[in-house]
Parts: sequence; C-alpha cells; structure tokens
Amino acid sequence: MPRCLPPREKKLLDQFDESGLIGTHTIILLGRSGQRITTFLTETGRNLLEIPAPKGIGGPEHAAYQHEFAFTLKELGCKVFIERSVKGKSADIVVVNRTSEGEVQYIAIEIECTTDAISNIKKDLAAGFSQVVLILSGESAIKGIDGILGSLSKEDRARVLVTTPETFLREFTKKMEVKQA
Repeated sequence: MPRCLPPREKKLLDQFDESGLIGTHTIILLGRSGQRITTFLTETGRNLLEIPAPKGIGGPEHAAYQHEFAFTLKELGCKVFIERSVKGKSADIVVVNRTSEGEVQYIAIEIECTTDAISNIKKDLAAGFSQVVLILSGESAIKGIDGILGSLSKEDRARVLVTTPETFLREFTKKMEVKQA
C-alpha cells in the first residue's frame, strides 16, 4: 500500500486489500517518481458494490501506462488520442504527427502487458498507420519479441518500434521525429 497516505486512509486500504475487495499494482512509469502504485476494485469488490466490470481492453497496469504515456506525449506537444480508430483499427494510443516535410503521420502505440502482440501490429500496419510502436511490459510479452518481429516482412519491420516502458519516450522521440501536429 502507498506510504504517503494519512494513517486512517492507509488503514482502510489495507483492510480492503486484506479482504480481497481491492488489488494493487506497482507500475514503472516515466517521469517524476519512476513508479506508481495503482489500486483497483477486484471482482469481489465490484460485486459487493454492484459496479459492473469496466469496459475496454486491458487491466489496471495497461490503463495506467496508457494514460501516463498519453499525458507525457501531450506535454511534449503531440496531438494524442486514447483508443482512437483509424481506418477501422483502434490503437491504445494514436499520435498525430507532422514531419519536417509537412506530412501528417498517424502513429499507433500498442501496450502489451501479458499477450502476444502480432495481431495488433499487423492490423495497425494494414490500417495504414505510418508507424507502430509496441511497448512491452511483463515477462510473457517480452519473451515473444523474436516471434513478433520474425513474422513481419522487412518493410513492415522498418515501420515498427519495439520498446519497454522505461525506454519508450527516448526511443520514440528519436525515431519518430516527433513534432507538434
């Protein structure tokens, strides 16, 4: 549980955690502290409070990365959308970028915490995204990287950047020539 909470709130969170009503994830993030502890309602907690399961894909770790990366890219001046559809394919984050030549690029950012990402990459490339960024977090996602890249053509591999949450911003801004759209 987070240490910076007042004692009363920390005690309540600890009790909720022990009873299985909430869960926590420690997530390595960009910027300020380098990590964030997120809490979420478990299925038991949602049932007790009669709250339906959240819509969308991905768990709390995925959502935290998605919002942190979108916020950071907006701070850099990028035009950013979460779960935006381009030509029928929705990406976790879509960045609209204008190159130095004035060309508008649509860049798909996919965040994979637990699963193989090849279907998302292929759909993004087929939908016409200029670039696809795959952010791998979690052991099972990282282990599948050779299979992911090996199944793509040479031309498609050139349009894909594979990175981790820790190195995402540095590699993304360097490779993608990010400018304000």
